[in-house]
Amino acid sequence: MFQEFQKLRTLLESRQGYATVIVTHQNADPDAVGCAFILQKIFSSFGIKAEVCLPGGPDRHAGRMLSALELPWKEECDQADMLLVCDTSNESMLGGASRLIENVGEILIIDHHRPPGNLTGKATLSLVFDEPASTVIAVLLADFMGVNLDSRASTLALAGILYDTRRYLVVSPNTFQASKILLESGGEYDKALRLLESPQDRSEIIAKLKGVQRASIIDVCGYLVAVTEASAHEATVANALISLGADLAIVAGGREVSRASIRVSKRLLEKGFDSSKLVSDAASLVGAEAGGHPGASGLSKYVLGRKLSSMKNEELRALLLLSIRMIENICREER
Repeated sequence: MFQEFQKLRTLLESRQGYATVIVTHQNADPDAVGCAFILQKIFSSFGIKAEVCLPGGPDRHAGRMLSALELPWKEECDQADMLLVCDTSNESMLGGASRLIENVGEILIIDHHRPPGNLTGKATLSLVFDEPASTVIAVLLADFMGVNLDSRASTLALAGILYDTRRYLVVSPNTFQASKILLESGGEYDKALRLLESPQDRSEIIAKLKGVQRASIIDVCGYLVAVTEASAHEATVANALISLGADLAIVAGGREVSRASIRVSKRLLEKGFDSSKLVSDAASLVGAEAGGHPGASGLSKYVLGRKLSSMKNEELRALLLLSIRMIENICREER
């Protein structure tokens, strides 16, 4: 990791005066914005003008945090000398910001999702590491660069780590090191927790109830796999199924894009189940893009018209068959 950090330091030292756009995936979550604002501090410390752009705007949680902490961001991304992509490495996840790729001089990537996406092949430098949150990588990078972080950015970054680790349920040693750095930089842990505690809107509640109602439950040698569809809020529905006792939740959705969200219980994670491998294998079968980490992953593919329904069915079939095979392998090892 630190060898790659040094490569980035060397590059930034030769880019003073450059204009950079820091962009995240669409519907940016707290981890994406936490990573983006830490990286803005790093680039600014090298004399590089860096603006945070959130294509389509942040999600509900991140939007509330940015408003409370009075941190500025843009929805329309301007052309710049460098494009820094945070918390994704898939071009399709950038929405309208993907238009910047053709004319930008350099592309840099900071991400924690596996497998790496198609943008890594176009990037000057990709820092993609197996950590529970992209913000963890950004904070360690700031510490390596000797960048001082203020209280607002540190509090936002803490919230980002709390969000993606599910309150430290999925962690690495670097997770706690990054959290220590943020607390020592003035990050307010209690405030970060409060920023995450926002009431659910009506559409999320309805999506969860309908998703649970439609779910099919399959018992695979003692592990419960829940499969369902949702018109929106796929990740929320998947998390709800896990909270109700499912070991693996697969939720298909999307309108113009065929999507699937996967979540894994702690019990199945402890047995070595890796949802990022599941979506990677499924993506290769159906020609989609995928990424994530062991406990949470996603799959997506742009489709048009009537093909959307058939694509969802194809994705679900591939994910279900592969997940059953993976769980059966775990069961054989337990015997």
